[in-house]
Order: sequence, then C-alpha cells, then structure tokens
Amino acid sequence: MRRAAGNRKGYIPLEWNEFFERKLEVKTQTENGKENLFNIYELGGGDNQVGADTNTVVLMLHGGGLSGLSFAVVAKEMKSRVGACRFLALDLRGHGDTSCADGGVLSREVLCQDVVSVVQTLFGSSTPRIVLMGHSLGGALAIHLSSQNMLPTVVALIVIDVVEGSAVAALPEMTRFLRSRPTQFKSLEDAIAWNVRSGQIRCLDSARVSVPKQVTKVSKDAGQEVYRWAVDLEQTEPYWPGWFDGISHEFLSTSIPKLLILAGINTLDKPLTVAQMQGKFQLQVIENVGHQVHEDAPEKVADIITLFMTRHRFAKKEGKPVAALMPAC
Repeated sequence: MRRAAGNRKGYIPLEWNEFFERKLEVKTQTENGKENLFNIYELGGGDNQVGADTNTVVLMLHGGGLSGLSFAVVAKEMKSRVGACRFLALDLRGHGDTSCADGGVLSREVLCQDVVSVVQTLFGSSTPRIVLMGHSLGGALAIHLSSQNMLPTVVALIVIDVVEGSAVAALPEMTRFLRSRPTQFKSLEDAIAWNVRSGQIRCLDSARVSVPKQVTKVSKDAGQEVYRWAVDLEQTEPYWPGWFDGISHEFLSTSIPKLLILAGINTLDKPLTVAQMQGKFQLQVIENVGHQVHEDAPEKVADIITLFMTRHRFAKKEGKPVAALMPAC
C-alpha cells in the first residue's frame, strides 16, 4: 500500500466559509423521478444590483476528482477586485458534497444536463447573465455548454488549462499518474502535505481548503481510520475521450468573448494556435504553475479574469488594484 509521509505541521485544513459566504443545496429531479442534491458554494450573492455593469454570475466548474472548493482562493481574490458579481462554485455529480442517484455516471451529456438543471432550478425564468468558467474537465463542460447554447444567458467563456489535442494525448499518462499516487493517508494534514510537496497544488492555502474534499475517511480493520481518494478517477476512464472530443472546434465556434488560461504555450493544438494568431480569443499563459493553474497562482488568475470581465463590461473594478499581465502572442 502506497502511503504519503506522516503528519506535517502547517497543513491544517481550512474551512469553506473562510472563502465563501454560503452553501446552497439545489434539488433536481431525474426523468424517472429520482432526486439529486447539488452542492454550491456562493460568494457575493447578497450585493447584486441591476444595471449595465452589474448582476453577473460567475459559474465555476471544477476538474475531475476535485470539488467546487478548488476555486475557493481564486473566487475570494476575484471578489476583492470586482463589485456586484456573484460567484458560484458547483460540486459536479459524484464529487464533493453533491449527492446523485447515479453518481457514477459521468458522461459529458449527463454532466452538462446537470449544470443546466441546477441553473434552471436556481434561477427559474430570471436567469442572470453568466460568465461560465471551467478548469480541465469543467473547462470541457463549459465549452460544450456554450457551443450548444445550453445556457442561453452565458455571455463569456473562461477555460483553464484544457486543450483537446494535449488533453487527448495525455490520457495514457493520466492512468500512470493515478496509479503512482498514494492510495491512502493517515490524516487530512497528510493528504494536504502530499499535494503540496508533490507539486500538485503549489499554493498552500488552496491545498488546505480544497484537498479535504478530495479524500474521504474510511475505517479499516481493528477500527483504524484512514483517508482515501473520494473519487476513483481510474473508474472514470471510459468517459475520458468523450469529455474532450471536439472541444477545440466547439471553443472556436462560440461567438461570445473567450479567455483561455494555460500553464504552458506548448499545450496549444494547431486549430487553437491558428485561431489565436487571428485574434479570435484571448490567450494568457502563466509560468511556474502546474495543471491546477487557478490554485497555484490565484492572484494572477484573478487579475487576468478581472481585466477580461471589466474590458467586456461584465463587471466593474473595485477594491484591490489589478496587475496587468502581458498577453501571450
């Protein structure tokens, strides 16, 4: 059994309410009458105002195996820079505190329909304008939702570190990586320490708030308790090709403003490289980060998104000063 090292000082978990203001429970019904309960973390919902530059919802969709709390630090950073925005971080089916009747069914079609059902239940006929933001799997879902106009009030698309060509090419390596991870941890501090020390998450505060929802406590023989991965990502492998199939074409087919944030310029595939040179979307590359870009560099990502949203008049700058970064070329 592969294990991480023992307890580490300084890796004490942080609570969700140190970053978000509320947790929402949204109940939806399946076609056969079963009930799903989706968990959403909310920040800024109490100060929305109707107007030309207000009443924007930033809906955040996380990557596989993570939870809405992977956006905790960056959401707080964004909220400190813009006014009159509501930030919602959804726990996808089979992840975090969301509970679904068929939680193991993780096809793109099912996950996207979940998002649509949650938005319809939450807002009814008064859905505000939405800036749709996703990382990895969540980014692929955001692209599909936008390209198929499944959420008609989406006005902008923000995608973090997912490109079809590189994602598909990396799938074999993903299996090897998953099998190389520790299978269990002695404590939450142990799990946080491994994620930080292995470079999976490079911002300590983000690891302290997001990692606890990536693992779950289980009892072993003789009453011993350990923590194991909450989502068995190897079991989701049959869905991987469907998550990323066609997303470059879908991304470019959307007419709304688009922002792509990457951990490296070399991950761009040919269609995106050509389109970026033609100015069809904004590209920003951040150096010295891993795949979980928004967790590794939450302040830089918040600056980039703030400038993007204010330039397109989806938000107004308020609070913290924003550092301009040179766009990729």
